[in-house]
Amino acid sequence: GRDGRVTYWNNKCAELFDVPAREALGAPAATLFSHPGRKQEFAAQLQKIFDTGEATRATDWQVGRRDGSTRWVAGTAFPLIRNGQVDQVICMEFDITGRKADERNLLMAAQVFENCRDAIMITDTQYRIVAVNAAFTDITGLSAFEVAGREAEAYRDDMRDDALREQIREHVAHHDHWSGELWSRRRDGTPLPLAATVTAIRDEAGRLTSYMAIMSDITERKRT
Repeated sequence: GRDGRVTYWNNKCAELFDVPAREALGAPAATLFSHPGRKQEFAAQLQKIFDTGEATRATDWQVGRRDGSTRWVAGTAFPLIRNGQVDQVICMEFDITGRKADERNLLMAAQVFENCRDAIMITDTQYRIVAVNAAFTDITGLSAFEVAGREAEAYRDDMRDDALREQIREHVAHHDHWSGELWSRRRDGTPLPLAATVTAIRDEAGRLTSYMAIMSDITERKRT
């Protein structure tokens, strides 16, 4: 209602916020939602809808539950207009905790990919390069733009040996993994010895989606 108190609270709200309807009805909505540090913002958002009659865009909120846990919700609110004025505000909250966890995992993976000191190469199922990290460019002198779409073996001297190439691919096909030493060349033509690991990447159903190669420059070790 206009005073910010709850007039309707369904079972999903009770489950999501861990507050039964008998306690929620008549209570200030901003206190029930328990957005950590954002109660005033939520209350102001509701008041703006009453004042302007304009719905809000979807907003991601982190909410606290009575058991001490937190959930992420995507919330939107829109006015219910009667006799030309806003009589009530309807709030819809969708639990997006799983999506937020996925976003965090993707962000962490991206940070690891870009900041890893070893060269990382991602290829498609045909071993064509789709992405390389900054360390790959630092080590080889080749940019992502230059190598995208090329076969991974094009940058390894010893991969001109078809038998070795097929041996590695066959091992990965059967074991999803291969480790060993390979030789490549830098942009200026100097030899580049690498300690390499090739791993098959599969989705939740076990289908092959890509390959990942992690390569370390072992020039100094070879020199020693």
